[in-house]
Amino acid sequence: MILLRLALRGLAAHRLRLALTAVAVVLGVAFTSGTLILTDTMERSFTRMFEGVNADVDAVVRTEQAFSQQAGPAFGAGPGLPADLAEELAEPEEVESVHPVAEGTAVLLGPGGEEVGGQGPPQIGTTWHGRPGSGITLTAGRGPEGAGEFALDEGTAADQGLEPGDRAVLRFPDPGGGPVDGSDGGAADEREMELTGVFRAGEVGMAAGATVAAFEPETARRLLLGDPDRVTEFHLVGDDAKSQWQIADSVAPVLPLGAESLPMDIVRDEETGPLLEVLGFFEVFLLTFAGIALFTASFLIANTFAVLVARRVRELALLRAVGASQAQVRAVVMGEALGVGLVGSALGLAAGAALARGVLAAMGAAGVGLPEVPLRLTGTSAAIAVAVGVGVTLAAAYVPVRRGTRVPPVAAMRDDTGATTAPVTGAGRVAAGSAAAVAGAAATTGGVLLAGGDAAPWLVGAGAALVLLALAALAPVLGRPVLHAVGAPLPRLWGLPGRLGRDNALRSPRRTAATAMALTVGLGLVAAVATLSASAEESVDRRIDEAMGADLAVVAEGFDRSVPPQVVDEVDGAPGVAAVAAVRVGQLEVAGAPSMASSGDPGRLARAASLDVVEGGADFSEAGMMVAQDVADERGWRVGRDVPVVFPDGTEAELPLEGVYAAGSMVASDHLISPEAYTEYFDEDLVAAVYVTAEPGAADRARAAVDTALEDAPGAEVLDRGEMKERNRESLARLTGTISAMLVLSVVIAGLGIANTLALSASERVREIGLLRAVGLSRVGLRRMIRLEAVVIAVFGALPGLGVGLLFAWALHKVLEDDGIVVFAVPAGTLAALLGASVVIGVLASLWPAWRASRLDVLKAIATE
Repeated sequence: MILLRLALRGLAAHRLRLALTAVAVVLGVAFTSGTLILTDTMERSFTRMFEGVNADVDAVVRTEQAFSQQAGPAFGAGPGLPADLAEELAEPEEVESVHPVAEGTAVLLGPGGEEVGGQGPPQIGTTWHGRPGSGITLTAGRGPEGAGEFALDEGTAADQGLEPGDRAVLRFPDPGGGPVDGSDGGAADEREMELTGVFRAGEVGMAAGATVAAFEPETARRLLLGDPDRVTEFHLVGDDAKSQWQIADSVAPVLPLGAESLPMDIVRDEETGPLLEVLGFFEVFLLTFAGIALFTASFLIANTFAVLVARRVRELALLRAVGASQAQVRAVVMGEALGVGLVGSALGLAAGAALARGVLAAMGAAGVGLPEVPLRLTGTSAAIAVAVGVGVTLAAAYVPVRRGTRVPPVAAMRDDTGATTAPVTGAGRVAAGSAAAVAGAAATTGGVLLAGGDAAPWLVGAGAALVLLALAALAPVLGRPVLHAVGAPLPRLWGLPGRLGRDNALRSPRRTAATAMALTVGLGLVAAVATLSASAEESVDRRIDEAMGADLAVVAEGFDRSVPPQVVDEVDGAPGVAAVAAVRVGQLEVAGAPSMASSGDPGRLARAASLDVVEGGADFSEAGMMVAQDVADERGWRVGRDVPVVFPDGTEAELPLEGVYAAGSMVASDHLISPEAYTEYFDEDLVAAVYVTAEPGAADRARAAVDTALEDAPGAEVLDRGEMKERNRESLARLTGTISAMLVLSVVIAGLGIANTLALSASERVREIGLLRAVGLSRVGLRRMIRLEAVVIAVFGALPGLGVGLLFAWALHKVLEDDGIVVFAVPAGTLAALLGASVVIGVLASLWPAWRASRLDVLKAIATE
């Protein structure tokens, strides 16, 4: 009990000095708890989106698929099933009712003709089913009954300000069966229709930017499938006394070849599984940055307790003198660390909840909001966040506390407190740092030598972490010459304040190194990301320059779409166009492994996309295929053998291997199949890109002809080489910008560490500051001295960080050469900006400690013991 009271009094007595330490814990725990709360809430939101939808459905009959196409419904609905199959499905006694469903893409257009949604979130068109138990609830109006009517999900209707009775334009991917409302339809198949009802799907409605438009059954089949006699699938409502498997099995005898019946629970798992898998990756991604933030916070925590223990040597010695054991004294100080960890973790939990809510609000503002459900904080997530916060605090504080409480009571009660400072050049520190450096170099070298293997990136990452640990151990040893070099210009530029600032940074190399290491980690990772981004941009630019033989490329605007197939025919033979090469894509299994495949004419792709056939013929038979050279080498395949292939509908075939092509073309997949095989085995025509070569001197005319063709093909855009480069740069910038923004938290914590160290250092030097003021140093000069000390610390942390970041980026570049990162580009301007940013961080971190020190009363400061 006495030890607890002493720990609480210690916390109260040093609450200001521990405040920034607690803030660092708060930030790290907030990132951790915010991630856990966010992903738990998103998982609950996605689950509730599907709860209640088709709650009465027991089984689904659909086209049999060995695996689903990656693209999803936005690419088209496939051939579907005959609508008259419903009569046979209704015959078994286990089945009470059959509900045909047609599903595809229906794009709602805004007032200016712009698409609503898309760019990721699906734009779904489906059959209206307002039966009781379907999970579809009308919130306004009525369901669609005629050819020119539709219903819309309530989220989209509210976002667009639409109400029943309003008219809106919808776009469909294929005119198919022609106009159903008496209109001319138009080549783009845009139709003005009347909104008759607004509905909610399931318990909380659709969200995440999805738009759902529903049509009466025959209209849905015509508009979405282009065939009034076919449907996408059938929903079966069965006898309550029968299981879903019994109901699904009951219709198996009447299923046509290529169809399957599955229990609804299996289908729901298929729908939610990919979403939960993406959420799992998202959680790991965010927790990685939370770990980095806590790692940098550990330097701040360790430094704070090292200084506090050093300043409290006499107090702790008195405890020893009155009978406390070394373990009890250590327990008192560790109790203070426990208090900091608990308070920081509790505040971090609250901040994490606010962070999660903010992210959800930002997602909503960006058009990908989720259904409004309460934030979900599970007991497990809370326990993990608190355990991490407290654990990191105790682990970081233990070493300085253990070292500081070793001092004998009699020695510690002397005026000389130098014994509390461990020697900078301890043999153990040098040995541990050297071992970590050697291990880091070995791991990084191993990763580079194993480039292309699955373990290579992990080896490089482990090597970078070990090098950072080596720097943390050796920085006090190597810091003095580096600090001398960094601080050398200061006396010449700022006179006495510059010399004092440099000498103060040199006074305790261990403390300076511990403070600077947090910045080393943060800036090192930011530098690595910036360098990899620049290398990726240069590599993509070079690939486009070398591999794109065509003048123009037609690509889809969204990542989940394809180019409308009719574009290929409309562009081919247009004025000014010399040649057209289309690349189609699809998923299949090759020799038992899931793979993406492309399809196209090798002769055309050789000119337009630099397809270089290095073995075999340069053309296809009707059912041939080619593979990339690394696949052929890995599997030991030679031209002439048959390759076992499974297509999405379950069809198995053996395609003759007729060629091997080199890497480096614009055909990104490792498998290329003949156009004839693609037409025979794939139900969906998914065009990834169309490469257009202009006639000599007719580039402008060709571009105009392609633009004209795309007027009737919304969702596709034409790019020249420069525009393709810019598009790739924008995509990379979004990714690297997100990662860098995540890493900013570690840099913020590093800034707090500098501020905390300067504040603690100033509190140690109160008497010295008073004497400096007494002999004539002005307040301005004092503040400048502390600012320059902060700048020396910041630059000392930034320089090795930038070096490690460059080394890490170079090693990853070597590892990823086979994946296209063939150029190593050093963004000198960005790195210089990061170095400048470190100076700014030092200056900002010094503002409060410098102001506080300059306000000290000179006489009281001189009298301080």
